[in-house]
Amino acid sequence: CVEESYQIRITELQIKGGQLRVPTPVDYQCGKHVTLSTYFYNEAKRPAAMINLSEGDNQQQVLAYETPSASGARYEGQNLTLFTKGSDARLEHYGQLPLVCNELPGN
Repeated sequence: CVEESYQIRITELQIKGGQLRVPTPVDYQCGKHVTLSTYFYNEAKRPAAMINLSEGDNQQQVLAYETPSASGARYEGQNLTLFTKGSDARLEHYGQLPLVCNELPGN
């Protein structure tokens, strides 16, 4: 538990402190009104994704950490879970129905 907390904090500092190369974003369209611009930091102490979520005028940035998954990758952040597999993804936002996401061309 303590080790996991340290890994999460080190990853946060690596990303926010500019110690890691900023990866090329992967953009997703989720449903009709939600877009994600996601930066996958696979070289961090604990792999993470910086998720920029846009829904109309509402924008939110969430740092989500990779957690064990049977297939694909699963990232969990505050009130948000993103599952990715190939060019498809699923966004689960607390209190809302899950959204199917598709990678936008050019990624």
